[in-house]
Amino acid sequence: MRDERADEAEAAAARREEADAAVERQGQHLLEAWQSHLDAAQQLQVPDSGDVLETLAAWTASLHGDNPARAALHRAQQAASLRLAQRQAMLQTEQQALEQEQATLHAERTRLQSGEDALPPPPAWRAPSAREGRGARRCGNWSNSRRQCRPICSPASKPHCRPRVCSTPG
Repeated sequence: MRDERADEAEAAAARREEADAAVERQGQHLLEAWQSHLDAAQQLQVPDSGDVLETLAAWTASLHGDNPARAALHRAQQAASLRLAQRQAMLQTEQQALEQEQATLHAERTRLQSGEDALPPPPAWRAPSAREGRGARRCGNWSNSRRQCRPICSPASKPHCRPRVCSTPG
């Protein structure tokens, strides 16, 4: 009976050694697979993958808790998701601004094609309402025009010129 128990103990110890060796081989395969996966990852970059693999090696011996490599990959996925969402929001804002600018330019082109002349904005040093109610004055008298404003063309081509419009009092 004692020999049977000793034989059973030896067989159990041999099975235990085989099981431990199988677990170690599977752990090594798991480490190699995760290392290959982390090295090949293009979109999800796991920072400190060496530390993750060391933690995974320790985890394969006990299998207590969550897989540290999977947890690190999940954190990388969350960080990438946040980064991509921020990028998408920025691109949508840029697209809206470009669409608004495009609409403004189309409206301006339509106005210009219909013959509307756009007035330049008032100078920054002058209040926009400074010239309200004041009409432009023509400098039609050539003798006066030399005093108040200069003609657009020379006196030799006077018959072909139109008098200049000016806003000086006359």
